[in-house]
Amino acid sequence: MADLMKKQSITTRSISKGQTIDGTVKKISSQEILIDINAKAPALVLEQDKTLMQQLLATLHVGDKVSVYVLSPEGESGYPVVSLRKHMSNASWALLDEALSKKEKITVTIGQQTKGGYVVSSEGGLSGFLPNSYTTSRDMAFGTEVKVSLVEINRDNHRFVVSQKELFSRDEFMKLSKKMRVGDKVAGTVSEVSHNGIGVSIKVSETETLPGFVRPDETAWEGFDEKAFTIGQEVSAEIIYIDTNNARIILSLKRLLKDPLADIFATFASDQMVQGTITHVEEKGYVVDLGKSPVVGYIKKETVPAGQELYEGKSVQCSVVSVAQGERRIYLVPVLLEKPMFYR
Repeated sequence: MADLMKKQSITTRSISKGQTIDGTVKKISSQEILIDINAKAPALVLEQDKTLMQQLLATLHVGDKVSVYVLSPEGESGYPVVSLRKHMSNASWALLDEALSKKEKITVTIGQQTKGGYVVSSEGGLSGFLPNSYTTSRDMAFGTEVKVSLVEINRDNHRFVVSQKELFSRDEFMKLSKKMRVGDKVAGTVSEVSHNGIGVSIKVSETETLPGFVRPDETAWEGFDEKAFTIGQEVSAEIIYIDTNNARIILSLKRLLKDPLADIFATFASDQMVQGTITHVEEKGYVVDLGKSPVVGYIKKETVPAGQELYEGKSVQCSVVSVAQGERRIYLVPVLLEKPMFYR
């Protein structure tokens, strides 16, 4: 008899509201979750939040060790009533801590859009923030799931910050980029599309990537069109600069493509004499029609000989100074046809 009473005193406990007790998941069904807390009866999990309840049903298994918060020592059904909200919160924060330490990406769901970015929620129901400066797209719909990297975790303030962009320390960037050279051809996928240019995730190895960026004027010879690019699109590019200060590779897409105007530019050479008509007068110079549209000539005002007057409609004979293929211009200097009166 004494042994039986001793056994009962070990296997049961008195509980009170507000206690936090360790237990074991005893039963899981769509109707109820029961937790063995070594009391006279198993505890019944009660959660008002349907989303949290769905997370519990999806993640818990019979036999899992959990920590419960006592809402009531005895409910209407005779079972103690408990909450697993704090347990899920602690478990969710632990998962974020682990992902940050291992530099693993997590999945978040896009919520409300604010002036500074997007409110997001983790798979564990925690609330975080995705700043605009860390996004790869400014038009993400509510409820969209995206892969992100963790930037910062602050349990005290119940917040975490994430980024869609690749995050690298300068040392990590230098290590991965040391074999890359200006002029190298690389492959990657589009990770960002904005009016500022195209972000590219450059494939370094099967498991490693580097952040790359294509400025608008280096996307295509015909000009920049945001609609021509989509997230995940595979691209080939040429390295034109290794930006160690910002830990990214500056790329060009158009330099791997033939310039549709290359044949026109090939007809011009330095010191070549050309004839054209001034079509437009600008603040710093004159636009010249050379009959090779859309390629035009350009005369800088400071190169115009003293006493020579230029105006719209005037025909001018010029010498080619340089061929600026990227600017779609031929720089010219007017030929001095008559010696000025003061010339000796």
